[in-house]
Amino acid sequence: MDKQIKVAVCGGGISGLAFAIAVGKNPNVSVDIYEAAPEFLPIGAGIGVWIRVWDLLAKMGLADDLKVKTASATTPDPSTYCTYARRLEIFSNATPSISVDALIFRKSDQPEGLEFYKLVTNGKRCAPTSTSTHADGHERPGPFITFHRHDFQQTMIDHLPDTCKMHHSKRLSTYTTLPDGRIRASFDDGTQIICDLLIGADGIKSVVRDNLLRQKAAKHAAMGNHEAAYKCLVSNQPHWSGTMAYRALIPMEKVKADLAKGMLTLEECHIQVRFKLSVNSNSSSFPLLAHGQECCK
Repeated sequence: MDKQIKVAVCGGGISGLAFAIAVGKNPNVSVDIYEAAPEFLPIGAGIGVWIRVWDLLAKMGLADDLKVKTASATTPDPSTYCTYARRLEIFSNATPSISVDALIFRKSDQPEGLEFYKLVTNGKRCAPTSTSTHADGHERPGPFITFHRHDFQQTMIDHLPDTCKMHHSKRLSTYTTLPDGRIRASFDDGTQIICDLLIGADGIKSVVRDNLLRQKAAKHAAMGNHEAAYKCLVSNQPHWSGTMAYRALIPMEKVKADLAKGMLTLEECHIQVRFKLSVNSNSSSFPLLAHGQECCK
């Protein structure tokens, strides 16, 4: 029997969970996920994936459980938004693949809006959701599949292999490489673990990345290469891009009510909100299910 490889993942978000599910399929690998939060709360907004990502999720065994947690639609008519039963019925019946308008780009910083580009993909159009059949015979929604982040995350947690363990309230403080090549990781609560491989999936302020680059900078400085050391330290600092994003979930019942009042215009592949945007600003919206409730993000 091959040696059991012990892997530690810092961060129980989407990236850390995806890595654990994929690597955990190897019987010779054990995975421990160390998450800083004391528990996973139903927070967050919508996320979306394209067909290529969906195919990877299907290979990871997530497709069946994710299908019932999406409200993706290529023709989002609020009056026909699907129930879980309808969504399952759609996924069980294949229809021919056609070209689908995935995204419509519209210039709105002028009195009359102008649609200037459509992103067209191959898919299968049907209301309220859409699927297409892949070469391997498995059906998939398309072209842009949306989820509430917590629902997506919880599905991934439910699919963690038995060889994977989740540890909450574990925030990494530092790590060191031992003489034998293994890694000793220390956490804020005083816990220490030893692993063969340490994966940093702990976000934009990653402690794993910070330690890695600081150790690399120290090596450069010891060799007299101070410019390289400086670049390592500087590259570790996130910089604001100058862009701010505001996200919100609106219950679809409210969207329907606003539609009836003429406050919204519903177009075939997107919902366009009637408000003025300043220069260099943009808005986007798409339907999703949030804990079973149909919403618009």
